[in-house]
Amino acid sequence: MQRGAFGACLMAEPRLVADCVKAMVDVVAVPVTVKHRIGIDKTESYAFVRDFVGTVAEAGCDVFMVHARNAG
Repeated sequence: MQRGAFGACLMAEPRLVADCVKAMVDVVAVPVTVKHRIGIDKTESYAFVRDFVGTVAEAGCDVFMVHARNAG
């Protein structure tokens, strides 16, 4: 999805994703996982994905699944 506050467009807001993950981690006893793309729109760099994953990992996500294509 490219509009609204859901789907791949959330990669543009890693802090929001991290806040959501933290809220889930705080109330469930199962792992919280995140599936993400390698980029959004024309943004498709290692640094972009690294920073997204790093921010979300700090919130408590240990498992990431990469949908190995760009969303856009």
